[in-house]
Amino acid sequence: MDKTGPKYSIGISTQEKDFSHFRKYARKGFSYVGFTPDLNDVRSVIDSLKGKKTGCDAAVVLRCNGSVVEEEEIIKIISAAYSLLYDFADQFIIDISQQNSDYADEIIDALVEIRLSYDAYKPLSVHLSKEIGENSVDRVLNSCRMSGIDGVISQDYDVILKKVGNRYPVCAELAYANPRIVAEAIYKGADSVIVQSYKPGCRFVKKCLKACEELS
Repeated sequence: MDKTGPKYSIGISTQEKDFSHFRKYARKGFSYVGFTPDLNDVRSVIDSLKGKKTGCDAAVVLRCNGSVVEEEEIIKIISAAYSLLYDFADQFIIDISQQNSDYADEIIDALVEIRLSYDAYKPLSVHLSKEIGENSVDRVLNSCRMSGIDGVISQDYDVILKKVGNRYPVCAELAYANPRIVAEAIYKGADSVIVQSYKPGCRFVKKCLKACEELS
């Protein structure tokens, strides 16, 4: 796959809640914006996403707040939010952390089953937190393979790449990025990149693509 071609994408993770403010990221060339809404106030998220015209995709991160600890309650909240937001977001990211890694399989299976009930196909990826142990990571990766998950996002992307090969896309999560760091992630085999913060400048994405070409 040509990493700098149409399938290559750079996303950004943000703490902002109102998607109507995200046009600035599209102007900078980002393909999608990952944000974590309050799953207990989904209606407000829908209002933000309705009629959005930003030029980039809305990637909703499905994560329960830390006060919810019961397995059934977490699965119920995430599943309900996913169903309500399905028609309004462009893609979804399941956050797998130490809080829910023991029953990540159940969460993944529940959302994949919900997706089958819709005509439109929305990409569904899994984000693996750094705190998860290797045994849990292997179990989640196996579930991703069996369920047809569209990709895995991880800061330890190089480790994940060795585990999954080319069975499905791997997205490199970068806490801080400059064009060279992004290019190195792509060069190592990541299919895409999502940055949490980056070196300021309106030509950031273009510089990343140029750095990729220089390394190829």
